[in-house]
Amino acid sequence: QYAVMFIGGYSSIAAADSFKSMGIQPIHVMSSGAPLKVRSEAFLGFLRSLLSGNLENPLLQVLIVMLIGLPMSNTRPGVANYESGQYALAEDVTSDALSLLTSQLVPSPSLDPLAYGQYLAINYPVMFTIINTSPLDLFGPEVISLFYTAVIENDDDPCVNKYNQGIGVYDKICDALIENDLRDVVASADFNIDICHSLTDELASYNNVPDEFDPSFVTIFTIPEATHGASALFCGVRALDLISENPFNKPRLCKPGKKCEKKKKKKKKKKKK
Repeated sequence: QYAVMFIGGYSSIAAADSFKSMGIQPIHVMSSGAPLKVRSEAFLGFLRSLLSGNLENPLLQVLIVMLIGLPMSNTRPGVANYESGQYALAEDVTSDALSLLTSQLVPSPSLDPLAYGQYLAINYPVMFTIINTSPLDLFGPEVISLFYTAVIENDDDPCVNKYNQGIGVYDKICDALIENDLRDVVASADFNIDICHSLTDELASYNNVPDEFDPSFVTIFTIPEATHGASALFCGVRALDLISENPFNKPRLCKPGKKCEKKKKKKKKKKKK
């Protein structure tokens, strides 16, 4: 088997877990500012900020939740709620969301938010209006009802705590959120995971950092104050420092069922005089 290393955000841990399921052992995973608690914080964090009037970056925060909800909106076969009638996004915006979030022509919302907003207003006027006037209408009513109630009742994991009450209403949406949640992957990890996250991340709140983990494998590095973009820079520098301090050995391919053998050094033959 190969031993591999991953650097990134959510996808780095997800990829490592997938490789492990195929018998490929990760050796070190580095994750920065990742929405790891998808089944709860993806919508809870957004709703908390919206209802309290603390959306620091409204356009980006709405788009991130839409991006998470898009595969759970009858757009991707194989997802738990596909063709179930229970979808994360409202049906009247799903087509526009799919077009927008898969286009290669859209300006970067983080590098040039003004150009992005103008592009959105010109090409997706209906969705642009909803984002700016009533962003909750972008999502399915069942999703909003579930997580709105959770905010009011201070329930930090409604897809688990209220699952049975949602049979036939939102249970399939919860199934899709649960299968994309990574807190259990972190909790049961038997490979090194370095999670770097800012306490003031406005796009993926610090609540996304898992509570349960084995400290012999998982390290949590906290940045006291930094935006999501700035924390990516801090975490990137940290990753490079870790790699420079502990360079990884080049992996070897082993035959199934056999131990990896060290390559024998070839002895140079002495030339006869």
